[in-house]
Amino acid sequence: MSTILKDKCVGLVVGCALGDCIGSVADFKHQEKSQDQVTTPEESEGYWNEATSLLLCQSVALSTDVSVLNCIQDMITTGWGTSNGEVTNLSKATVDKAKGSKILKPCKHNTDCLLLMGALAIGYYRDYEKGHVEAFMNPLASGCRLCMDACKLFYSVLDLTLHGGTKLQILNPKSYENLVLCPEVANILEDLKTDINVKGEDHVIDSIQTVMKVFSNTWSYEEGVRAIVNASVSPVRTGALLGQLCGAYYGLTDIKEDWIDLLQRKDLLRECVRF
Repeated sequence: MSTILKDKCVGLVVGCALGDCIGSVADFKHQEKSQDQVTTPEESEGYWNEATSLLLCQSVALSTDVSVLNCIQDMITTGWGTSNGEVTNLSKATVDKAKGSKILKPCKHNTDCLLLMGALAIGYYRDYEKGHVEAFMNPLASGCRLCMDACKLFYSVLDLTLHGGTKLQILNPKSYENLVLCPEVANILEDLKTDINVKGEDHVIDSIQTVMKVFSNTWSYEEGVRAIVNASVSPVRTGALLGQLCGAYYGLTDIKEDWIDLLQRKDLLRECVRF
């Protein structure tokens, strides 16, 4: 593996964790209606949340015979794969699927399924067939065409990014013409306006649109993460998703060393990038 590629892969994982950290602080400030809108990783003390834990679960599932749902269930039961031993912010739909619930409920299209895509994109360099197939058979999105197609698109965005795609290529809808997507997902990249003050809600379409708009209009990891946590009403998930994309695009070398030093449980994060 080349030095540049490894820098991108590690950047994706570290970027996810830091986006998660900063997003969690921003989310708390939003809920408290704080006037202080400047959010830093120091305020989180480096603790990342379930957004990063889901990435870890998918990474473990790729390298073992354990399913990702079983990994998530283990995380819920034991606190494995978390930075503080607690699981408090998983969607009910994800919890139900991990526990094997047979009750079918209308899909709310939350973003948990998208958070697995970073591990699958990195998995390309471990076992292409397994990573590629699982990206298109995501158990957290199963039964919902909209979520499945959103996962296909975000996986393909990360895959192109790790392969060294330029920003112009990554943002160009024609780069994904080979994907068969429902209209709502296919149109995500058609209208990337300069205004990045979008909702960023916990919904697969809105989350990808928010991430891609911020990525389009910012030019470093730090600028991107700071912009998205201030623009989004669901900054934990969108912060982690943008962290994956910007971390993969700009690489670990673009992320401040003092930010990286703050991260808790780096031993778990390293599990995602063993080769």
